[in-house]
Amino acid sequence: MESDEINTSIANTGINKWYRRISSDEVFVKSPCVFTENPYHLRIGDVYEIHDLKSEEGSIRIGYVKLLWTYIRGYVIHFIAVDIQEGDLIHFSQRLGSDSIPCDFLICDLLYFDVESLSTKILRGLTDKDMELLEFDFSEK
Repeated sequence: MESDEINTSIANTGINKWYRRISSDEVFVKSPCVFTENPYHLRIGDVYEIHDLKSEEGSIRIGYVKLLWTYIRGYVIHFIAVDIQEGDLIHFSQRLGSDSIPCDFLICDLLYFDVESLSTKILRGLTDKDMELLEFDFSEK
C-alpha cells in the first residue's frame, strides 16, 4: 500500500482531526495527554518529559524519553521512545478522541510545567491593557 493510499484512508475515517503526519519527523496528536509549546505537535527525535501517572509506587514518575516513532492502529495512537536515563525501549498508547478517559501518561516539552516559564507564557499573552490592570494598586480606597 502506498503512503498516499494510507493518508487517504485515514482522512476518510475522520481520524485526521486527532492524528496526522505533518512531515517525516513531525506529527499532530490532539490528545489531552500531549503538552507542547506548539500545541499537539511532536517531533520524532526530540526529547520529551514523560509523566507516568500509573506508577506502581502511587506517585507520579517523571522520565525523559527520545521519541522514536508514532503510529496509529485502529483508534489508538502508539508512541515508541527510548528512556534516556535507563536506555530501555518503551511503548505507551492512548485512544484517540477519548477526552473523558483519563490519561495514564503525559508527554510534554522539556520544562513545559516549569513555574517560571509558565508565568512567562502567561505574560507573553497579555496585552498592554491587561498590563495596566496588573499595575493598578487595589489597596487604596
